[in-house]
Amino acid sequence: MPTVQSAPGAPPRARILLAEDNTVNQKLVVRLLERSGYCVDVANNGREALDAFNQRPYDIILMDCQMPQMDGLTAAAEIRRREGILTHTPIIALTANSQQQDRQLCRDVGMDDYLSKPFHWDALFDVVERWLPKRARRPLDTPPVQGASTGVGATCSLPHLDHKVLAELRELNGDDDPAFFQTLIMNFLSDTAQHVTDMLRAFTTRDVGELKRKAHYLKGTCGNLGAKRLGTFSKELQTAAEAGDLGLAGALLTQIEADVPILKQALMAELTTKEREDAQSAPMRPWPQSILIVEDERNMRMIIKRIVMRLGCKCVQDAFDGTRARTLLKQGPVELVITDWNMPSMDGLQLLRYMQQDSHLRQIPVLFLSGDAEVHRVQEAIGAGAIAYVVKPFTPALLEKKLKEIFAFAGWASDLPTIYYAYCSRGAFKG
Repeated sequence: MPTVQSAPGAPPRARILLAEDNTVNQKLVVRLLERSGYCVDVANNGREALDAFNQRPYDIILMDCQMPQMDGLTAAAEIRRREGILTHTPIIALTANSQQQDRQLCRDVGMDDYLSKPFHWDALFDVVERWLPKRARRPLDTPPVQGASTGVGATCSLPHLDHKVLAELRELNGDDDPAFFQTLIMNFLSDTAQHVTDMLRAFTTRDVGELKRKAHYLKGTCGNLGAKRLGTFSKELQTAAEAGDLGLAGALLTQIEADVPILKQALMAELTTKEREDAQSAPMRPWPQSILIVEDERNMRMIIKRIVMRLGCKCVQDAFDGTRARTLLKQGPVELVITDWNMPSMDGLQLLRYMQQDSHLRQIPVLFLSGDAEVHRVQEAIGAGAIAYVVKPFTPALLEKKLKEIFAFAGWASDLPTIYYAYCSRGAFKG
C-alpha cells in the first residue's frame, strides 16, 4: 500500500483509505493525494476495504460504489455497523451514477458525501478538506494540482484526447516517480484492451448486465485520462445496454474497436522518445510453441498444422476427437487448443467444459472452428470459455491472419497483457 512518511516534528497527516477497483483511477488519486501530503492506502474492493478498516483507523474513506466481490454500498453499511454510535469515519462515495436516487442510496447506507465521476480535481480536494479533522488537513504550502474537468461530451465529433488533462497529468511526474505518466498511459492501454474484450464477450453472450458494468467502468477510466471520444462511446454503450438495445450496442462496439488503435497511437505520441522506448522494451512472450489441434477430418488437421508451423510453432500435436485430446492435455504443457465442434466420442464443447473444470487447463486459450454460423452456437461456445470462434469454410490465408491476431491479442509478442477476443461476435449474425 502506498504511503507518505511525515517529516520529524511535522503535524500528523491524514491517513486516507481509497476503495477503488480501477487501477488507473487508483494511481491518479493516490498520486494527487500523496503529493498534497496525505498518506493513502488502497483497497481493490469492498472486502479489502473492510480488512483495512479493521487493521487501523482512517481519517476519511473514499469509497467507489461499484466494485467486485463487495460493492461500496455494502462495505459502507458494514463499516457503520462495526463503528456503532461511538465513532464515525467520514465516507465519501465515488461513482459515475449521478442521479438523485443514487445519492439517496449512498445516504441510506451512512455515507457522508458524494463525488460524481469523472470529477474535477478541485472537487476531490474540496470534499476531502471538508470532511477531514482540522489537524489532518493539507499543509498550506502544498496546494493541490489544478486540473480541468475530465468529463466527456455527448457527440462523436469530439477529439480523441483532451491535451490539457494530459499535460496536467504529466506534471505529476516527480523525482520519486519519474515514470508516473508513462506508467499511467501503459496501464490505461492495458486495462482498456481487457475491458473491450470483456464487453465483446458480454455482447456475444447477451449479458447486458455485464456489458453495462464494463462500459460504465471504461467510461470512468477514459474520463480521468482525458480520452474524450472513447469515453463518449462508452457512455452511449452503457445507456444502450441499460435499455437492452443490442443493435445499438453492437454498432457502438464496432466503433469502439475501431477507435482503440487510433487512441493508442495518439497516447503513445504523447510520450517522449525515451518513454516510448522504455515502454516497448518490456519483455514479451514468444508465440505459443505448444499447440493442440483437435479435428476429426484428416486433411483439415494437416492444413491447420501446416499453418501454425509456418507461424513458428514448433510443438504441434493433433487428436481426432475430444477423448484423445483429453489424454494429450494430461501428458504435457499446451499453450493453445484449436478444436472443431462436431466430433465423435467427445465433441469440442464437451472438451471445453472438461477443461473449464480444471484449474490449470482452464487457463489454456481455446479457438473454435465450426461450420455452424448460428448465433446461439457462437454464444454457447464463447459463453463456455472459448476465446474465439471462426466459421468454416475458411482459406488458409484467413486462418493464418486470425491466428496472428489471436497471438497478438493474447499477449504473445505483444506489449499488452493476456486478453481474449471473440471473432464473429456481431456483424456476422442477426438478432
